[in-house]
Amino acid sequence: MEVCDVAGVDEDCDPTTYGFRDADMDGEPDARCCNGDHCGSDCDDMRPGVNPTVPEVCGNGLDDNCDGVMDEGLLVDGFVDGDGDGWGDDAAPMMACAGAPSFATRGGDCNDDDPDVSPGATETCDGVDNNCGGGVDEGLPTMVCYEDRDGDGYGVTSATSMRCGCGSGWATLPGDCADWNPDAHPGQTYRSDCYCAAPPPATCSVVCGPGTSADWDCNGTEQRRWLGDLGFCPACIGSGPEGRVWESGSVPSCGEVAWQLLCHADCSSERRRVPQECR
Repeated sequence: MEVCDVAGVDEDCDPTTYGFRDADMDGEPDARCCNGDHCGSDCDDMRPGVNPTVPEVCGNGLDDNCDGVMDEGLLVDGFVDGDGDGWGDDAAPMMACAGAPSFATRGGDCNDDDPDVSPGATETCDGVDNNCGGGVDEGLPTMVCYEDRDGDGYGVTSATSMRCGCGSGWATLPGDCADWNPDAHPGQTYRSDCYCAAPPPATCSVVCGPGTSADWDCNGTEQRRWLGDLGFCPACIGSGPEGRVWESGSVPSCGEVAWQLLCHADCSSERRRVPQECR
């Protein structure tokens, strides 16, 4: 009687027999039962789903049909898909089972590290080539944006750019007359009571002074603080804002330094050189 053994001993002197063992009970004899070169057909007798009668399954790490090769005829061409967005990197071709992790049958991904970027993505206004079309923000509606260097929400009217959105450094509103100073812009009101001159006090801004501007709200006008120009203190009467008059008899321009009289209630005065303050 032939015995199943890996040594290939012919116990019954019949070279066609090799004994029979079927541990997984799938009906196929264990391939470790041999008689010379004649052996059983089940290459994994511990798995009932592995034997020459079953179809090959892709990607399970088994030679399902015991033909000595895994996944034969089932691998497909594709690409590495590092970001898992279903689109692969043309520069990284590979073969794998359909549906395998980090694998895609479609190429063309221009940034395989970003799942939001692929030929199937919708272009959005973010400065990125989302759809791998070779352009940035292409086909999106545009608007006029104004350069806004001081970040106050108002830009320089003459410095424009057509963009799909005004991001950092740009504003949708024009008219900034001092784009180096965030305190000066159209509609500004919180400095309406702030007079300043050159050099400006800490509460004011460097926009004030000769050759610059105290036009905080960018309306094209400046309001001078002291307008009294009598040249002297009149006898015991009001002499202009804060009791001050310019000795020169004319009102200095913003930031201009001139002699000023500070008139007191007893009709005395103090003489000093001060700059004209404006707002």
